[in-house]
Amino acid sequence: MNSKPADQYLESAVFAASPVKLVAMLFDGAIRFLGRAKAASEAKNAAESARFLTRAQDIIAELNAALDVRRGGEIARDLARLYDFAVRRLADARIKKDAAAIGDAIRVLTPLKEGFDALARTGA
Repeated sequence: MNSKPADQYLESAVFAASPVKLVAMLFDGAIRFLGRAKAASEAKNAAESARFLTRAQDIIAELNAALDVRRGGEIARDLARLYDFAVRRLADARIKKDAAAIGDAIRVLTPLKEGFDALARTGA
């Protein structure tokens, strides 16, 4: 168990969350890390940008790994393509030090997060 109150709160929120809410939380984390990576990139802090890009890429990889294409059909395949696009843009951002590429990934992930937020509010 974590000792910091904020960590304890987050841990409780994760354990109490529905699967849909967990996905929304993952999107929130990825987008938050991408915002930080973009700011670091714009400030020409490559090391800090790379650190946040890695964290966001790890989250996107987990979202992709959780897809069940057999049961999810075309929706799961579409999500996989969007995740692939985001990861490719983040690779471009890392290699070319391109903050705009990070913005592309944020623009792809934000509507997905909003969709999962809406689903979570319905109790799904």
